[in-house]
Amino acid sequence: MTPVARALLASSLLLAAHPSLAVTNTVAVNADTFIDSGNQNFGTETFLRLRPSGRNRALVRFDQAAINAAVSGGVLVSATLQLFIESGNESWATGREVDVHRMLQNWTELGVTFNCPIDSNTANGFADCAVQWDGGDFVAGPTDTMIQTNGLTGWISLDVTADVLAFLTGTNNFGWIVKKRDEGAGGVVAYTSREGTAGQAPRLVIESLPPTPTPTFTPTNTPTGTPTRTPTITQTPLPQCAPQPVAGCRQSLLEDKSLLLLKDKGGPSDKVIYKWLKGETTDKSDFGNPVTATTYTFCIYDETAGNAALVMQAVIPPGGVCGGRPCWKESRSGFRYKDSLLQRDGIGSIKLTAGVAGKANIKVKGQGSGLDMPVLPLAQNQKVIAQLKNGENECFEARFSSPARRNTDDLFKDKADPRITFPPTVTQTRTHTPTATPAGSAATVTPTGTPTNTPTLGAHTNTPTVTPTRTPTRTPTATHTSAPGLGT
Repeated sequence: MTPVARALLASSLLLAAHPSLAVTNTVAVNADTFIDSGNQNFGTETFLRLRPSGRNRALVRFDQAAINAAVSGGVLVSATLQLFIESGNESWATGREVDVHRMLQNWTELGVTFNCPIDSNTANGFADCAVQWDGGDFVAGPTDTMIQTNGLTGWISLDVTADVLAFLTGTNNFGWIVKKRDEGAGGVVAYTSREGTAGQAPRLVIESLPPTPTPTFTPTNTPTGTPTRTPTITQTPLPQCAPQPVAGCRQSLLEDKSLLLLKDKGGPSDKVIYKWLKGETTDKSDFGNPVTATTYTFCIYDETAGNAALVMQAVIPPGGVCGGRPCWKESRSGFRYKDSLLQRDGIGSIKLTAGVAGKANIKVKGQGSGLDMPVLPLAQNQKVIAQLKNGENECFEARFSSPARRNTDDLFKDKADPRITFPPTVTQTRTHTPTATPAGSAATVTPTGTPTNTPTLGAHTNTPTVTPTRTPTRTPTATHTSAPGLGT
């Protein structure tokens, strides 16, 4: 296990043993309303209503700066959207599902209607917007679901941790829409809006772990050539895609094995597939433990004139429940992630398989409007770079050089380059120069040269190698002949 992995595991165990280390902050709602069939705006109402029939939906949003301040550079533990039941909680039979979905398009509290995200004239009963929507633009799969019943009172809670983590790592924050799963079924409720009773407005409760010092070891060389580790304290950042590709990732060992496919067919038909095959030696511990602690980030970079830019990312947090079952499961050789609801940035499955060189494999698949699909075709001048990295500072990379197998306005498909060849390890060779000795004497070997240690670039250990090469040479019997002017 890497030092970083040990530090993160220690943090999680410490949190479990001392829950008081977690910090809880509440973020106040900064926009809320509900929409009903038609072109009317309800942004000033004191309640958020779901009705027995018809498509009645509530919208809420929280300021991103306030969310960032609540986490304050730490590690997000949980985020919960809470709504207060004000009145009219009836006709729910034995209970029905109420879902929360992440919004994909901007809207305003005083401009949103069922037909328009921002209607320029809400008083005339027409859809005054250049681009209409049909009751909201949101991720198809719900982020979380609760069962609304007739006897339910007070606060209800919906787990939106995955969405908030996405907001913290660059996904646009347009808030959430709350709706009945079966909008034709009975059930009416009014939740308090921010214009309603004080203390009952929608709220976002965020639990986070403060930044934890993590030792990062810097190799230094001693006169004996033995590396020593000098700890340098740095802060463990939230996993996210860096603006440019990170260095030192594990590579696929064979060309034309790893695959990247991007299909932009519009919303639900969008697709991404990344296969990292025949990879470098990878131990199961290198994957961390996504069941409980390790976040994964999938990043795609596109080069233009050799300059790489981030064009797609997805954040998959640890743990979680997907379709009533744990999202992550551990296997003998690694871990599996499965989410048929595509709640985490459209990613539906991840398979992490450890193995020796040529046997390690990773597969990532995603689909739907929740994907952060880049604009196609990609520039690929000269490369497209795909990286899957985790909170253990491990990274698994494939590079795809131009020309691609396909690169059109709706499809990118390519096989990976050969493994990146890093500068070779510099191995110091001791050169032995024999000195002449009188006839009959034993040969004397005098080693010269000083060993120096040069680490291998791109490797995951920094172990200097000093390999002396000794080539004994027999010293011939010396026959001394008088040279002119030197005597005998």
